[in-house]
Amino acid sequence: IKKIIKICKETKPHLPIEGHCPKISGLDLAKFIYAGVDADHTHQTPESIYEKITNGMFLEIQRKSINKNTIKTLVDNNFYEYFAFVTDDVMADHLKEGHLNKIVKLAVDLGMPINKAIYCATYTPARRMNLFDRGAISIGKIADFIVIDNLEDFKIKDVYKNGKLYIRENDKKESFPDYVYNTVKCTKATLDDFELKTNKKDSVDCNVIQISKDSTFTKRVVRNLPVVDGKINWEDSGLSLLVVYERYKKTGNKSYALVEGTINKKGAIATTWAHDHHNLMVIGTSKNDMLLAQNSIIDMQGGYIVCEDKRIKAKAILNVGGIINDGDINELSKNIKDVRKAMKNLGYEHINEIMSFSTLSLPVSPEIKITDKGILDTRAQKFINIEVK
Repeated sequence: IKKIIKICKETKPHLPIEGHCPKISGLDLAKFIYAGVDADHTHQTPESIYEKITNGMFLEIQRKSINKNTIKTLVDNNFYEYFAFVTDDVMADHLKEGHLNKIVKLAVDLGMPINKAIYCATYTPARRMNLFDRGAISIGKIADFIVIDNLEDFKIKDVYKNGKLYIRENDKKESFPDYVYNTVKCTKATLDDFELKTNKKDSVDCNVIQISKDSTFTKRVVRNLPVVDGKINWEDSGLSLLVVYERYKKTGNKSYALVEGTINKKGAIATTWAHDHHNLMVIGTSKNDMLLAQNSIIDMQGGYIVCEDKRIKAKAILNVGGIINDGDINELSKNIKDVRKAMKNLGYEHINEIMSFSTLSLPVSPEIKITDKGILDTRAQKFINIEVK
């Protein structure tokens, strides 16, 4: 990473280098900034906002970091030059309700002056990205702007691009090359895929990923599971089994983890929207449901699917590269809502259950995640086994 940063500094000295450093503070934060990464877009608290900005960082504030206390910290310290409002992972059902305009309205509702909120959603992000030809409505700037009905609802009336009114009816559907519709190339699972063999006799201590119900953070816990006929009896443990399949036909890797705090009914969830490697990921409490979910997601060529009692309960197709949908946003929005509901019905409790599951594979987020190479301790950057050594 230091080599990459060094090349950036030498060849593109004005290139902004963005960071991902939740829960990093003190000397570790100083080292992070000193290395050349001087921005962060992860979850923030009032304390992290103050420490990072006063140490020279620029912050991108997402929806999950916006509350009364964080807005008060930004306002009271007059930090308007040192942060920008941003969106991240806005799914179709939420996108229907609003995008950056919704974040601006929320900040205003929580006490930020309207002119400052707009400033930090337009000018400061443009300046941070060295886009000096936009970010403000003034002479010589690119005329990209919106017209809103009023400052209370902040609903967008018109959109202008390069000074011309953008009319959606004249928009043409994007045309994608054929190969992006055929990217889920892993082998279909069999029931044997969901067995965990062991040399232990009666029981075994296992490393388990424990999820948080209000963030994408996880932590490692150790649970003792029974062993039956040389196999870990995970189905009766109250835990879920998580399997990741390398889906690009490069290595054929498969990796396994046990997860606590997700599903409590017999069922399974599968997706190819698995940050940031986007391999095929399936989690479940039942081998049969996991088999159905994994096989079905391959047939769909990507998306999200929820199975319960050996039946498909909800699905959302992401047929372009396994991560986006080329169809109508209204249909996708409805399907995403159905997926959320089906996940909740399986017992998945979280403020954003889809993001919680999809970021179990995010290896830059604390503290224990999974890729197709195995379970990763993201702080130590070392792989660990399911069985505790």
